[in-house]
Amino acid sequence: ALRQVRVTRPVARRASGEKGGVVPAAQVFALSGAAAAELGTAVHALLAQIEWLAPGDLAAVRAAWTQAAASDAALSEAWRCVQAPALADVWARPAGAAEVWRERAFEVLLDGAWITGVFDRVVVRREASGAAREAVVFDFKTDRVSEAAEVARAVERHTPQLALYRRVVAVLTGLAPAAVRAELVFSATGTRAAVPH
Repeated sequence: ALRQVRVTRPVARRASGEKGGVVPAAQVFALSGAAAAELGTAVHALLAQIEWLAPGDLAAVRAAWTQAAASDAALSEAWRCVQAPALADVWARPAGAAEVWRERAFEVLLDGAWITGVFDRVVVRREASGAAREAVVFDFKTDRVSEAAEVARAVERHTPQLALYRRVVAVLTGLAPAAVRAELVFSATGTRAAVPH
C-alpha cells in the first residue's frame, strides 16, 4: 500500500524582521534610507574588526581604520564607540575564560520557525570546564538618539529583536535564557542601554 507523507517546512524569519514601533521624525530625516544603511554597514564592519581592546591598543586601531576604505562619517562614529568610557567593557576582555562572536551568522529552529540573522557582538563567559556561564549580546545601532525619551523608544522598538537574539544565544550555548543579557550600543552617541528580559 502506498502511503502519502506530508512534509511541512518551517516558516523562515529574519531576526531583525521583528522591528516595529514609532521612529522620531528627527531620526528619519537625519540620514536618507540608503545613506543610513551604508553608514550602518560601514560602522559595523569597523567595529567587527575588534576582538578585544585594551587602552593601549587604540593607536593601532586608529591606524588600521585610517587605511580602511570607510567614509569619514563611519570612521568618526566607530572611533567614538571605541573611545567612549561608557563602552569600555564592551571591548575589554573579561576576567577568566571568554570568547567573542563578531558579526556571526546563525540559523536556528525556534517555535517551528527557521530563524536566520547575524549577531553584531556576543561575549560568552565560560567556566574553567569550558561550559558557558553567561553571555551578553551587544547590538550596534546607528539610531540618532540623545534624549532619555528617544533612548526609551529605541529600546522598546528593538526589544523584540534582542529578545529573539537572547533566545538564540541560549540555544547555541546551552545557557538558560536568564543567563543571557542584551544591550543596545548607540554608535552615534557612544552610549548603551540594557534591554529588559
